[in-house]
Amino acid sequence: MQILVAGVSGHSAHIYGVFDPGASKCFDSINFTAIGSGYPHAVNTLIARGFHNGFSVQDAIMAAYEAKARAENAPGVGATTDITVLLPDQKIDFQRESISDLGKVYERWNRSDQRWLNDLEQIIRRNGGSSDDGKATKARRALQSRNRRGKANLPNQGVGVSPSRRRRKEAGGPTNSE
Repeated sequence: MQILVAGVSGHSAHIYGVFDPGASKCFDSINFTAIGSGYPHAVNTLIARGFHNGFSVQDAIMAAYEAKARAENAPGVGATTDITVLLPDQKIDFQRESISDLGKVYERWNRSDQRWLNDLEQIIRRNGGSSDDGKATKARRALQSRNRRGKANLPNQGVGVSPSRRRRKEAGGPTNSE
């Protein structure tokens, strides 16, 4: 049995893993982890993205979504996803219908289509969160600049994101058969 425990203390996110037979490990130094048979796929995706605690909340949600989608290539990874974003001043629980909308947002994010940020902000608001982490306007400007120069300089915000179990069925993306 394995379980992840994530939380926020002050302005710092924390993530711990608890493993059979009761051993625990803190993953604060790398700012992410995964459990289960999809572990290597998820962790390697986050490493390849260069994930760190300075990712914007919005980019962290998209990176976690991508990591979970890639983890679905592993045997035994289920089709259901739960996403909760923990911030110092709020907790956002994504509803199931909103998680299915993340697939479209992910495709735009992956293509650097600047509409992804507005779409994600709407989903966050629908789920009771405030999408502006104090840097959303700067992120939007950075994305516009990225489209002109070919690279981004996105603002940073720490966040604890815990994705679990969602199947993406999109052309060209990581999928898994029923």
